[in-house]
Amino acid sequence: MDKRIKSIINKYEKVYNGAPWYGDSITKILKNVNPGIVFNKVDKKSHSIAELVAHMIGWRDIVFNQINGNKKDRITQKETFNWKRFDKNEKTAWESLLIELDKNQMKYISFLGKKDDEFLNAKIPGKSRNAEYLIEGIIQHDVYHLGQMALLNKILKPKITLPY
Repeated sequence: MDKRIKSIINKYEKVYNGAPWYGDSITKILKNVNPGIVFNKVDKKSHSIAELVAHMIGWRDIVFNQINGNKKDRITQKETFNWKRFDKNEKTAWESLLIELDKNQMKYISFLGKKDDEFLNAKIPGKSRNAEYLIEGIIQHDVYHLGQMALLNKILKPKITLPY
């Protein structure tokens, strides 16, 4: 496997389920989220944790389609936050989102594992950037929203007060 593609796969794995430099991985943070708060918001203008996970999946799919030369399933920025795209039932939606994110991660790793460094240089039709720029961008996008989710988890976590 070529050096640059191997490095990108390593970053994806480290950020998703490894020991990244900045702190906890995506899976570690999301496994520690109380499912009872994932649909809660700080205010009307903010997003819930479930919406942010749906948004991450949405943008991962958009970029995957672009680097794959497939322009179908284009959704709007607003639609990416809609967690009900995956499961309309609040009782099962959180688990569905986590499963979908995991499947998306495996799809990226499998796809990239079949590519070489030359693929990373390929210009994306209709874009001014190459595949590497978009693929690296998804990693950065995930980390950005991961920080938001970690903060929301701390803010929204139910407080236990002792009766004395």
